Amino acid sequence: PQVNRLLVDPRSPKERRRFVAAHSPADRLAVSSGGSGLFSGSAQGILISEDGGQTWAPSNTGLDPDNLNVADLIPSPAGFDVLYAAVFLRIKAGVSVRGGLYRSADSGRSWSRFEELPLASVAQVVALPGGTFYVAGGYGNGRDTGGGIYRSTDGGTNWQQLLAAPCVSTLAVS
Repeated sequence: PQVNRLLVDPRSPKERRRFVAAHSPADRLAVSSGGSGLFSGSAQGILISEDGGQTWAPSNTGLDPDNLNVADLIPSPAGFDVLYAAVFLRIKAGVSVRGGLYRSADSGRSWSRFEELPLASVAQVVALPGGTFYVAGGYGNGRDTGGGIYRSTDGGTNWQQLLAAPCVSTLAVS
């Protein structure tokens, strides 16, 4: 397992920095070996440290406990109170466990899923000011038939597919 993303809360005091990390064997489209399928390692999802990294605790309330493959983690452009997590699809005992896009309104302490997003495997999220999101994802092999790039301009209520592709692992927005 590895830390895919590490965020530093800029409001935390220097002597007791607050960190939020995405901990998973999933790194975009990297494939782990062995086990029962893709990303079969021991993903721990979101971890938080309140003491400069000396101790860490899981912070997965609202995430699916069968899929903690957090591939991307970003703060909102408006500040660190709101965070977004991209969760990649997981194969567990031959069954697909849906991922998706999650939002935390309490700096990573709890999470809620963007149910309207028709993408079961999200590899990356870009959040712009004003509530515009871009997400990349998909799995291919028939596990996530809506792969590609999606955009929402209304805070995640409605989504438009901009590119249909079996699997898009990364994107850049200019």
